[in-house]
Amino acid sequence: MSFYYNSNMKIIKLKKECGKFNISAKQMDEFIKNLDKEYEENYNERDILFLARRNSEILTKFANFLTFKEQEVEEYVPETTKEIKENYSPQFIKQILEVLKDKNYRIHATSSAEAIMEKGLRCYSPAKDIAHTSYALIDLSDNEILYELFNRQHRNQKQIMILDADSRDLVKNKDYYTLPIERIKGYIDISTGQVILNPKYKPINHVNDRNAKKENQEIDSTEDFQEFSIERQIECFKFLIKEKSEDTYKHCLEEIYEFLRGVIANYFNKKILPPCSFFKSQQEIDKFKYFLSQLENEVKKYVKQTQEKELEKGKEKSQQVLSSRNSKFSIDDTDKLF
Repeated sequence: MSFYYNSNMKIIKLKKECGKFNISAKQMDEFIKNLDKEYEENYNERDILFLARRNSEILTKFANFLTFKEQEVEEYVPETTKEIKENYSPQFIKQILEVLKDKNYRIHATSSAEAIMEKGLRCYSPAKDIAHTSYALIDLSDNEILYELFNRQHRNQKQIMILDADSRDLVKNKDYYTLPIERIKGYIDISTGQVILNPKYKPINHVNDRNAKKENQEIDSTEDFQEFSIERQIECFKFLIKEKSEDTYKHCLEEIYEFLRGVIANYFNKKILPPCSFFKSQQEIDKFKYFLSQLENEVKKYVKQTQEKELEKGKEKSQQVLSSRNSKFSIDDTDKLF
């Protein structure tokens, strides 16, 4: 997932409890490589129970690499939506919301937007999965979109690609996947205050439209939204399985894997887990562990119930066949009596 630093974000130094890694950079890299290798090898074979168990194992291993203690850190204070609208021109804000209003687009931060619009976006991922390289703006209000765009982090990159795509649009190359230029709507340039549209963009239908419930929202609303929290992330994952099915469970579990993989990749190389990051304390890790444990038990129950239903259907079919044969035998036997 690609994020970036907003230059208007305030930086403060303070002492806070945060996680410090107790393994070497080489061991960290090896752990990430093994994750990607396992993901690629099992991509076409994994079932939802395998996914649920693996996510719990990944978080357990990750937590074992961390020791939480108080230390001095730099913390980025996110801008409120009110501050964002004060720091940038009303026209720029209006352009952003206008270009993002009709669909659940994905975003990708970069410093080479023009080259991407000419050649497409390269996705160096072990599997055909666009979530490795982009972040989805799923069913967000206007203020939530602004908060996400201006407060996410990725090496001070301020050109935000707007992707109208999902994993089906990726094209396989030798060592990577490419998202064709037709799937790129354009980009938002935070540093210049411009929205640049791609003339070669062709809209598609398989990305969900943003619901009409958003259309009456006022652009000048000053309501602020909660920054990232484990509680909010858990609620997002729970929403994905509001309707229980194998497909929704699989989608949710794969999104959780991407979330965990993103956390690991983003913070392992820093050798420290800042207090403003995904897991601010051991308690938050334990909270997410508990959620994964509950989800794994729910998946087990769902799989068991599904298997029992299939078994029951099989028994009913066998009984119908047997009943049909007995009926045929009775008729034939009656004929012989005459």
